[in-house]
Amino acid sequence: MLHTFRVSLLILITGLGFIPAVLGQSLPEKLNAFLQKQAAGKITLSTNKPYYAAGDTVFFRVSNWQQNADDLLEVQLITPDPKLSQTTQVLLTNGYQLSYLILPKEAISGDYIVRAFSPVGWEASTVVQVYNPDQKTTEYHACNWINAVSEPKLNLTKQVNDWEITWDQKPSNADGKGWLFITGANQLYHSAEVDLSLAQNKISVPLTAFPGNQAQVMLATASGEIISNYTFRLKQSPDAWLQLNLNKTNFVTREPAQLQLTANTNNLANAQIMVRVVELTDTLSNNINLVNNQSYNYSFEKTFPQVNLKKIFSSTSHNPDYPFVLQGQLISAIDKKPLVNSLIHLVVPATSQTEIFYSDKLGRIKVELDPFAGTKPIIFRAIQDGEEVKNIAFVPDSNQYITSWQPVFTAGTFSPTQQEFFKKIKILNRVNQAFYAGYSPENLNRRDHFKPAAFQESRLKPTTSYDLSKYEKFSNVTEIFRELIPAIEVVKRKDGMRARLYARLQKKFYNFYPLFLIDGIPTYDVETILNLPTNQLAKIDVFNTSAALAPFEVLGAGGVIALYTQNRNFNPSLLHDNMLEFAGTTPAYKPKFLKNTESTIPNFNPLVYWNPQVKPEANGSVNLSFFTNDQIGRFLVEVTTWNEQGEEIITSKSFTVEAPR
Repeated sequence: MLHTFRVSLLILITGLGFIPAVLGQSLPEKLNAFLQKQAAGKITLSTNKPYYAAGDTVFFRVSNWQQNADDLLEVQLITPDPKLSQTTQVLLTNGYQLSYLILPKEAISGDYIVRAFSPVGWEASTVVQVYNPDQKTTEYHACNWINAVSEPKLNLTKQVNDWEITWDQKPSNADGKGWLFITGANQLYHSAEVDLSLAQNKISVPLTAFPGNQAQVMLATASGEIISNYTFRLKQSPDAWLQLNLNKTNFVTREPAQLQLTANTNNLANAQIMVRVVELTDTLSNNINLVNNQSYNYSFEKTFPQVNLKKIFSSTSHNPDYPFVLQGQLISAIDKKPLVNSLIHLVVPATSQTEIFYSDKLGRIKVELDPFAGTKPIIFRAIQDGEEVKNIAFVPDSNQYITSWQPVFTAGTFSPTQQEFFKKIKILNRVNQAFYAGYSPENLNRRDHFKPAAFQESRLKPTTSYDLSKYEKFSNVTEIFRELIPAIEVVKRKDGMRARLYARLQKKFYNFYPLFLIDGIPTYDVETILNLPTNQLAKIDVFNTSAALAPFEVLGAGGVIALYTQNRNFNPSLLHDNMLEFAGTTPAYKPKFLKNTESTIPNFNPLVYWNPQVKPEANGSVNLSFFTNDQIGRFLVEVTTWNEQGEEIITSKSFTVEAPR
């Protein structure tokens, strides 16, 4: 599976401390030591809705248990077609972050897995259903970790004096000895060696193996490959932890709804809370399949693993080193061919570090970076066979892509309910095409992300400003620079067009290339700027004094030239900057509260409301409001909380929406 990083502005390296390894530990001892020492880093992951169309944006929240660490996580999109899989990195701030992944427009219909994992071995996964409205067949690719039929199916039965766990199939990917682990949030409750070569197996565990409300049960090989993972939960009344109250249960379209949350035990002041309101359909999947009698006072549900046993078992330290090193392979983002024996020019503006080196015969690079704090840009150029390469992807070295569990996708056909939902997705797609002609979620997200708040036009005070409406029309941007702005010099070199800016007070040219802003979007892509249609440009601002450059900090080391189009809506996808995306790249997402009921554009989105990080009031209660949209039918308010024990608790309530009479 090839995991490439998209072109972006940011790269971040971070460092973590060490926890000394304990030599000679058994596998259960290693797992228990990990759970005890790394409990605060346990990950939670949730998406804004459970189903999407190809090309949609999957927004997600990811956090660690105690929300007190700035962890660097990798987030994977595992798809039925391995060529469409993606990986990015997300930096948690105070243990929490909102971000997104964009589904490929050519995505095939099926189960898609969003997986987040930390360097030490924690992980969290969730499944979403994806439908391609342009699909001509009824084919749907289901994942084995979603269906209860995947082998082996574990069964849990409570006896008088113990628990009995059975499975009636020999795992196809295992032979010989293995392990059964029962874990809590911060300790190993029980472990037992089992014989995986048997066609049928049964093991008894003491009642103390399930001491709390929740536990994870893993069946794994001796090497750490997880064959099955189940979650044990004691059944409780939904109101035992949290009361969810809607002002009513029947609404009409575009009507306000009031939601109140009240805790029955402790207040909600320190709880992690996510609220989403989605259309309730039979195709909803939340990663859970009940496999036992509903009359029991507990449930035993098939879920995704929460730890990477392979990493934990093979690790000699629970916190690996994070050297300031970029190491991996550079490839063409177009044809995926490696950039072999290419000249690489890398600049770190934060530290003024400049490195010039060659990639090897496989396109691999390795460069040590001077330490820096926070999220900073690292910009590079690549020259191959005398020409600059403008669409580059970076494949970092990592053993994290090897999971300790193997998803398998099997092609089948739509179920009747999936067929109905597929038809609805096609209708929604036609509505979007009719009312949002030319709209591109990918470009919109990039445009919003690439406009730093500090670079807003109203906040900047240029050295000189040129209102182009006061001048005769120029034939091209080069002519504007030459005739109107003599401080800018454009030079054609073997590696492409270059620009430099004259420092007014220093009376010399800056030593670094100038930073360009196009409608607030930073770039070093001179050639695209020179090819901009002059009739679209309204103003050019020049920043070439220390006072004017103050807001740009180190990014203004070569001066700044800001260009503004007539409508201030430049599309960043036209730029060709090669800026390495390594970490902290996916922008934080601020949820849009759907309160505008006056829009004339119909809204049939299955997602009505999403608040990924609810902020309780001072007394610990929560009061929220949202509007229904134009979709009629049944809807579900789903509130997910994570308590102090790291347990996930879901409370829900349904309501109906009818057309106004």
